[in-house]
Amino acid sequence: MIMIKEFLLKLKAKYLPDGSFRSNLAVISIGRISSQIIPLLITPILTRIYTPGDFGILATFTAVVTIISLVSTGRYSLAITLPKESKKSIELFLISILGVVFCSVLVLLLLLFFKDQILILLSLENNPLFILFFPLVIFILGSMETVYYSLLRRRDFAFISKNFFIQTAVINILKLIFAFLWGGWFSLILAYTIGTFLSSSLLFIRFIKKTNIREITKEVSANDLKTTAIKYKNFPLYSMLADGINSFAIELPNILLNGLFGASITGFYSITQRVLRLPVAFITAGMTDVYRERASSDFREKGNCSKIYLATLKVLTLLSFFPFLLIFLFAPSLIPIVLGDQWVEVGQYIKILTPLFFFKFIAHPLGSTLYISERQKVNLFWQTGFLLCTLSSFYVGFLLRDHHLALLFYSISSAIMYIILIILGYGYSKKRKMT
Repeated sequence: MIMIKEFLLKLKAKYLPDGSFRSNLAVISIGRISSQIIPLLITPILTRIYTPGDFGILATFTAVVTIISLVSTGRYSLAITLPKESKKSIELFLISILGVVFCSVLVLLLLLFFKDQILILLSLENNPLFILFFPLVIFILGSMETVYYSLLRRRDFAFISKNFFIQTAVINILKLIFAFLWGGWFSLILAYTIGTFLSSSLLFIRFIKKTNIREITKEVSANDLKTTAIKYKNFPLYSMLADGINSFAIELPNILLNGLFGASITGFYSITQRVLRLPVAFITAGMTDVYRERASSDFREKGNCSKIYLATLKVLTLLSFFPFLLIFLFAPSLIPIVLGDQWVEVGQYIKILTPLFFFKFIAHPLGSTLYISERQKVNLFWQTGFLLCTLSSFYVGFLLRDHHLALLFYSISSAIMYIILIILGYGYSKKRKMT
């Protein structure tokens, strides 16, 4: 046993040395892989307990809170990994949290005064209990993202990896428990809220333990926050708008499908997303975290990140191709067996959307190069183009009264946009923008 242990330690030291890109990627990926185990086991049970309409309402809810929480930080959260000085990163942390608080309160006030109009706009007028969840979950998600990037700056990959598993496990186990207590869409949203709250709380506790925040914040003044906010103004001016547009474009199919074709169609689409994310989600998500940190470091030290960009592109392509090919060929016939007969429509969606998800999973981690190289304006133009493609696709599908065609147009146009993003990312990885 001792010899085996020594052999494994030697292999780790050779191929996964501490602090290396591969080691960090492995740690994050383990968390992502383990976080998918419980959903993989529970989803076939949940699809037999909950209806497509229930999942459709959950997808609409998460789409709205994801969009709003993303812009609530002003995208200053993305800049937390960039400064060399810890004090600057704390200032960015505080600016982000202030933005989250302001946005959550604003949403609460809007819902109090315009509840009926907002629910009708979202085609959720028969579900008034939504009012209880929107501002709370927006605050949780926005705060969680801010703390997440603070821990990412510290390369606390092991804890982040554990947190992925805890969040996913709690959400899915609660979905199963609540199904027998109440059932329906309310149980799904309540489970999601509790799971994200627990995850964000653990991140906050870790951040406080690892950061002498009291000592640092004593040196931070309102003028310091203002100066830092102005220094990184491109993030709210361009990144917030660009990411808001991107998040809106990504989540828009859930909102549009619910409004134009009904909650059940939205439920089929949401489960299709889950199936297509499974094979490589843990890889690309981990790759995004590690690539962002490594590319930021290379830009600070070398002025470019083209080497790590190409290496990441090759790995993503190789790891994504065969899983997506297998899904395209075999998943449609397996869906009724695994998920139940009422989900057979998901098989058709998988055939339509596989090309989109293949290029998306390659482009998503590499797209952060535009932030790192400070090409926010370029990113804004790309995101706008992506949004226009999404809107056009579903508009044409609605005119033709065919949601399959809407998804087909969406898949083709989005795949093309992601290919463009990959090309742009490589070009800007070669040299930092001169300021």
